[in-house]
Amino acid sequence: MSHVENALIHDGNALNHVENVASHVANALIHVGNVASHVANALIHVGNVASHVANALIHVGNVASHVANALYYVENALSHVENSPSHVENVLVF
Repeated sequence: MSHVENALIHDGNALNHVENVASHVANALIHVGNVASHVANALIHVGNVASHVANALIHVGNVASHVANALYYVENALSHVENSPSHVENVLVF
């Protein structure tokens, strides 16, 4: 085998090695892309859960507001009932 043939075989082997390295890098980048996709999906899921929690808290706040308003009306009604005897007393005095 001549030096030229040996050099060509050596160059061919080197190109094969470069191709194999490029293939490994490509596979690694695909893996990185897949991991990034999973992370993005997980963040979307977290965002959806956070949205549901926020909506639930808004609902709790609305219910608390309605209860507070109802208690305000009850308090006013009791105040009127409490003041009623004095109205009766005033009528009896006159």
